[in-house]
Amino acid sequence: MQHDASQGRRKYRLKPVIVEAEQWWPDKPVPGVLPTKGSTDSLDVAFAQAMARGLKSADEFWTCGYIRTALGACLVMPGDWVVTEPDGSRKVLTPEQFEAAYEPVPEIPLEVLAGPKDDRVVRLVCRAV
Repeated sequence: MQHDASQGRRKYRLKPVIVEAEQWWPDKPVPGVLPTKGSTDSLDVAFAQAMARGLKSADEFWTCGYIRTALGACLVMPGDWVVTEPDGSRKVLTPEQFEAAYEPVPEIPLEVLAGPKDDRVVRLVCRAV
């Protein structure tokens, strides 16, 4: 974006980004989510996150998971969403945060993509992607 001194204050919105996300539960493995119990990683930050989110005891903490990020271990509590950004970075959102920020991407049936050779359909599909 170039600097234009003649432009005043304007409103902007985030560009739509499609991410992959999975909801984590202790009995449902999600790639990259590690168990806190038995970990050899430093989990001081994750433990502080757990206390800030209302966990009452270390026993509850050991039922959680965590992911490794550039900033260290990030706590994953049951029901949290693990979001993988287009650049491959990952973050954890509570169910409330996830619901406020994301909506499902509609699946495009293969019949639409492989349907009649109508270039109007092809242009629509290209713009939607």
